[in-house]
Amino acid sequence: MAAKKPSFFAQMRTIAWLHEAQRQTGATGLTSLANRYAKLTEGKLKATLAQREFKQYAHGKSAPSDDTAKEVEQFLPGTLAVFCLGPQDGGKLLPFWQALGGDPECVQIAIETFDPERIGAMMAESAPFYDIMMEIVGRLGVPEEEILQGMLKGGFPADESNVVAAAYLNGTVTISLRLLVALVAVWRRSIEINTEVPFMGYVMFGLMHKAIYDLLDPWDIAKHVVTYMNDLINRSFLRLVAIHNRTTGKIASADEDDAVEPTA
Repeated sequence: MAAKKPSFFAQMRTIAWLHEAQRQTGATGLTSLANRYAKLTEGKLKATLAQREFKQYAHGKSAPSDDTAKEVEQFLPGTLAVFCLGPQDGGKLLPFWQALGGDPECVQIAIETFDPERIGAMMAESAPFYDIMMEIVGRLGVPEEEILQGMLKGGFPADESNVVAAAYLNGTVTISLRLLVALVAVWRRSIEINTEVPFMGYVMFGLMHKAIYDLLDPWDIAKHVVTYMNDLINRSFLRLVAIHNRTTGKIASADEDDAVEPTA
């Protein structure tokens, strides 16, 4: 019987994990990684991972076992965090996988952990989603009015005509991996509760133009993330059309009525 193909998220986790190991060792390829890992583990393990074993993880075709991930963590600390939580940039752990594809509770936790003192307090006080959203989107430095004007003027482009993308390109906006995780979580939450979906979709389209590539390319998952986000944004917009059609008495197509569900 053929081995079960890893899920989309399992593939991304494995690719990111493997590239984190390459980053830490300075390896430029799988042969180099296997050789450098062998030197790190020399005399400390009965048998170390060979090139053939590392190769099976390329492109996420198969995922490492728990034992393998824990073994690599002994010699390359931080690789396990990338596998379990997502890409990290030092400091506090970043729940990227949960923000991107976790259940509603995980998404809420990802939002709160961005700024426990400020955001956590707002959530504890049951602040409106809009207020929490703008508290986080505001950290980008692009005024709300500019985003709204951009939406009215040019729709939802994922290029330099998007005001968020333009601000990033001209250097007036800087974005950290930590902020990206929070923005992804807020975007996911907007879809879950069907609130501010176009606004957050516009913001994410702007980030997909270049910022996401700059932040996630070191783990070789940017293209995968953008593909997933594009699909979820398009489905969330179709859902809005379906809701509009129902309220106006129109009949939605089968595609428009598809439920929008995370696939993690």
